[in-house]
Amino acid sequence: MVSRSGVGRGVLLLAGAALLLGLGAGYARMGWQPLTIPPAMVAEHGALMTGSFFGTLIAVERAVALRQWWTYVPAWLCGMSLLALLAGMVSAAFFLLAVGGCGMMGVFGWLLHRYRSFPFALMAIGAALFAATWIARALGAEYRRVLPLLMGFFVLIIVAERLELTRFLGLERQALRWLLGLIGIVLLGIGMELFAERWQIFGIALGSIGGWLLRYDAALWAVRQRSASALHRYTASMLAVGYGWLLVTMGLTVFGQGGFWYDATVHAFFVGFVFALVFAHGVMIAPAVLGRAGYAFTPFLWVPCGLAHGGLLLRLLGDVLGTPLRLWGSWLIGVGILVYGLLVVRQALQLPRAQ
Repeated sequence: MVSRSGVGRGVLLLAGAALLLGLGAGYARMGWQPLTIPPAMVAEHGALMTGSFFGTLIAVERAVALRQWWTYVPAWLCGMSLLALLAGMVSAAFFLLAVGGCGMMGVFGWLLHRYRSFPFALMAIGAALFAATWIARALGAEYRRVLPLLMGFFVLIIVAERLELTRFLGLERQALRWLLGLIGIVLLGIGMELFAERWQIFGIALGSIGGWLLRYDAALWAVRQRSASALHRYTASMLAVGYGWLLVTMGLTVFGQGGFWYDATVHAFFVGFVFALVFAHGVMIAPAVLGRAGYAFTPFLWVPCGLAHGGLLLRLLGDVLGTPLRLWGSWLIGVGILVYGLLVVRQALQLPRAQ
């Protein structure tokens, strides 16, 4: 057994630093530099956000739940990629992320062997895609080529977590069959993009999974009851918005033609979909990582979430129209994400310690 608060806080500090520097690198790429960011980190904005931040966050979330010392290793490996990037050792950062992904495969594989659960199978496949992403980057592949692998990782992890969190509410067998088919199409779409550079099948599969989640995620229909709490309504709203952004991602992927369309697709997915799920789950994750009992919810969380999604709309309009709205939208996204993080951590630290 390990102390959740001490180890969790250390990893959370690395993830928080990666988020701050990742946002700063994103601003620098647009010509505005509020922080002094090393050039290597500016070029690796994607690695900072998806690997050093999200990779660490996802790995530590699972480690905290398991409370086994070895399950923290993938989180530390992903977090240490930030230190490698700070030192200008980009290849070493990719190596750490790849090994961290392999470590996540080991954790999820162990859970699959122990519980024989479909969500853990999805998580293990997702971790394999994460590891493959950074192996490919270490071998010189461009982000554009490995992006479907990375997006596939997030889709599978998020779908698996939603299945795991709502499993006690039950799900129709036919719905699971549909989901299994859609996941197969996602994997087919990844292969089509990697070997034939065709995004359409992958994009349609992403949108279809967004539609499936809107239809079958138990949290969305459970919250329609009058007895639903403010926390449940907030969580369900964030989930629904995130799933809606998957549909937007599908449209941009199918009809966009490179350039700013590519930028719009990337941010619709990672800010719109992935961060919406962070906004939804963060009220549970932060207290668990910090060794607290309860939920880090406050009604004020609606404000930063609204800023982030409103900023994303402005950014996408700026992408499509080629206007300075891109910069203003990006500024709002960053402010929303940082304020959300500060509010959630502050709220979590006010909760009683977990026994």
